[in-house]
Amino acid sequence: MPDEEPAEKLALDRLLSACRVDPTTGLYAFTDFMAVLPRLVESCSTSGERPVGVGVAVGDVDGLKSLIESPPDHDGGLMGHLRGHMFMSSLGSVASTLTKRLGVGQASMATFGGDEIVLIVSSPCPMSFSAYLNAIRHAVANALPRSISFAWTWLPGCPIAREAREYDTLLMELDRTLMERKRARRAGADRSFCESVPAPGPARR
Repeated sequence: MPDEEPAEKLALDRLLSACRVDPTTGLYAFTDFMAVLPRLVESCSTSGERPVGVGVAVGDVDGLKSLIESPPDHDGGLMGHLRGHMFMSSLGSVASTLTKRLGVGQASMATFGGDEIVLIVSSPCPMSFSAYLNAIRHAVANALPRSISFAWTWLPGCPIAREAREYDTLLMELDRTLMERKRARRAGADRSFCESVPAPGPARR
C-alpha cells in the first residue's frame, strides 16, 4: 500500500488547486497566488510536529531584454519575443525540476511580472533557504543563456498572522531591493546575485 501524503502537503495542495497555472512557465498565476498567499505561508510554516520558517523570494532574469534583441539563433532562427517566451518556459521547468530533485516538498512558485518569479518555501533556517536559491541560480545559469538574481527574506516558525496587504508590501520591498542591487551591479558595484532582506515586523494595528 503506498504511503499516504503528509497532512501538511495535502493542505498545501488544496490551497494551490484554486490557482490557475501560467501556460508559459507552468508556474502559478500571480493574481491567484497572491489571493491564497497568507494561508499558503501559514501552511508552509508547519512541517510534521514542529514549526519551521518560510522563505520568500523574488527572482528576476538578468538581461532578458538583450536576449530578445540579440540576432537570430544560427540553427533554428529563433529570435525576439518568441525567444523570450521559450526562455521563460524553460526557466519554469528548470526551477520546478530542481525543487523536486532537492526534495523541497513545501514549495510553490508563481509568475511575477514579465520575467520575474515568486517563491515560497518551507525552510528550517535562512542559510538553508539561501542555499536553495543559489542552487536554482546555478541550475538556470548552467542550462539557459541567462542567469537569475534573487532578493529574499525568511520568516521564522509560527509567523505572526499577516494580512494580504502586508504580503503585497513585502513583495514590493523585495522587488525594490532586487532592482536597486541589479542597477548597482550593472554600474560596477560588487553585489551578490542572491541578496537577503531583513524579515519585516508585524504591521501595527
